[in-house]
Amino acid sequence: MFDNTRQPLDSAGEVLHSHGGHILAHEGYYYLYGEDRRAGLKVSVYRSRDLREWEYRGTALSIDSPVVGHPLTRNDRRLRNPQEQPGKTWNLGVTIERPKVLYNARTGKFVMWMHFEDGNNYRCAHAAVASCDRPDGEFVYHGSFRPCGEMSRDCTLFQDDDGRAYFISASRDNADLHIYRLSADYLSIDVMIGSYFPQQYREAPALFKRNGVYFLISSECTGWEPNQGRYSWARSIGGPWAEQRPFGSPTTFDTQPAFVLEVPGTEGKRYLYVGDRWDPTEYFHSRYIVLPLEFPDDTQLRMEWRDQVSLDAATGRIASEPGAEPLLFRVASRNTMDYLRLPPDARPGDSVGSKRLDYQDEGMLFRLETAEGGKSRVVGAAGGLALAARGDRVVAARQDEEDPAQLWTVEDRAEGLKVLRACDGRLMTAEGGGHSCCEMVLREEERWFDTEWGHSPQGFLLAAAYGREPARR
Repeated sequence: MFDNTRQPLDSAGEVLHSHGGHILAHEGYYYLYGEDRRAGLKVSVYRSRDLREWEYRGTALSIDSPVVGHPLTRNDRRLRNPQEQPGKTWNLGVTIERPKVLYNARTGKFVMWMHFEDGNNYRCAHAAVASCDRPDGEFVYHGSFRPCGEMSRDCTLFQDDDGRAYFISASRDNADLHIYRLSADYLSIDVMIGSYFPQQYREAPALFKRNGVYFLISSECTGWEPNQGRYSWARSIGGPWAEQRPFGSPTTFDTQPAFVLEVPGTEGKRYLYVGDRWDPTEYFHSRYIVLPLEFPDDTQLRMEWRDQVSLDAATGRIASEPGAEPLLFRVASRNTMDYLRLPPDARPGDSVGSKRLDYQDEGMLFRLETAEGGKSRVVGAAGGLALAARGDRVVAARQDEEDPAQLWTVEDRAEGLKVLRACDGRLMTAEGGGHSCCEMVLREEERWFDTEWGHSPQGFLLAAAYGREPARR
């Protein structure tokens, strides 16, 4: 059973340290590869027979792994990182993200592709390759490069029914997604298939195939904060790809796509979405959320929240528990991606601001309480104080049903975005921001899509706090 309300543990009772990863099924085992952020650069590997009990198998790749140069294609050779020399360790400042592994039946090799940065300024934007004779052995590092001369950051792998393999990555500073076909040994690029979704700034891609239809899911570029996931579909991996559609909640249930796991069984193939719930305050606390994907027809997918998901690995049958209706919400400014916060020690009259997302911060949890005339009160779950419009500021106030300043109208403005209008008609606006903080003020004019990213200072996401118990007054 996958319990989405708890941090997953391995068979030794330790937290799974495997982020941005991938699962490979091979000879009766599932192998989980991912980023291990505890100490330096590591890619960890776990294995399981039933997708429930995970055994830690060690480090698949580290800066101490052997380095053997691989002859890259004519498109890639000139961009080889000169710091990577055969027989020597890597540059100690490197960063490895999103390791994915495929098995090549022709060569008997397990091949890992990943995103490589040299640790200086995140401008390297390379892909990197490693290989091994065993799924849980120490991989040999072959070097990093820009595929066909193009930038490459968040990435994934896909193996088609005919055994051909593909590398998909975010390119041109994440503006586009590129799809490449790999060489027969999976160790280099054969050809670039195409560039897709131009200027849409997508990352965290995951590609899978169902009933002859290719699905590509991805997220927006909002750093470690969650956002609305989207998917597209195509009859051919080279496209044309359909217009992207949203799936899941406005924050994809507080996750970013890692991969989609195909689970074959005697009752047919099932598909599980596996997403990283990144914790921006402490990456060690990041964990996976596993949710079943449903398909109303061959070109649509749907995903709903489930507290628990049970999988019969033999039949492929999935059972799930929907969980209680979420009663608590976080309120995120779409412009700054800071989260509204009423700290537990807030006092009436204190100005309301926001800060970086922190899943442990009870001051970010709110209730929407229905009031008269279709209006609502926004009440902090931890301290019981309400948001009130006082002058030009949004402040904390003791709940008072006779106080019109505590009444807000919650209005839809765009896909998943809302505005909060005070009783006098002015709109709550987030000013300032970045990861320092921003202040909630009131403005009469409606400002919409006025920044370089197309975000509104008056647009807010009301994100359900899944898996949380309501705080007591």
